[in-house]
Amino acid sequence: MILLDRVTKVYGKGSKPALDRVNLHVEPNEFVIIVGTSGAGKSTLLKLLTREEKPTSGKIVVGGIDYDQLKDKHIPLLRRKIGVVFQDFKLLPNRTVFENVAFALEIAGMTNREIKNTVPKVIDLVGLKGKEKQFPHQLSGGERQRVAIARAVVRQPKILIADEPTGNLDPKHSWDIVRLLEKINRYGTTVILTT
Repeated sequence: MILLDRVTKVYGKGSKPALDRVNLHVEPNEFVIIVGTSGAGKSTLLKLLTREEKPTSGKIVVGGIDYDQLKDKHIPLLRRKIGVVFQDFKLLPNRTVFENVAFALEIAGMTNREIKNTVPKVIDLVGLKGKEKQFPHQLSGGERQRVAIARAVVRQPKILIADEPTGNLDPKHSWDIVRLLEKINRYGTTVILTT
């Protein structure tokens, strides 16, 4: 599913590599946790996987796509196959829970009928049934993270990347989010979690 072969990323001449000859192999449906201190290169690794950054050297293959052969015009299609959850949620403040989740489907060109059918199922999956009409400011941090996860998985990506999704949460909500990610993994999504 994911292969990195001797991947190095250097941001500027003379600076230390953010990643230095990293090898990584992730099988389909695997749940991988990448642990590292601040500045260890976790976010750089995720940016390489989503093609926000290009490696300085080495090879990256994700879902059978060789990034050396990937044309810039195909990057949006690649990113639709990868769900991403961020530490700071990145929710739209003026949209309800339903609208935040539906937004991912709207930009993918789904019909209103498909959206009305799909979004409630995903909201239920993440444990937010009954909160569809609430706005982000009305939710707890754990609930906001659940909305962000719902938005990331609503298009049924093969890979879900969670970049420190529990960093802003207390221990109880952190474990709730990890259990939710495990549940999503059991449904067949490969999960990569950094912490």
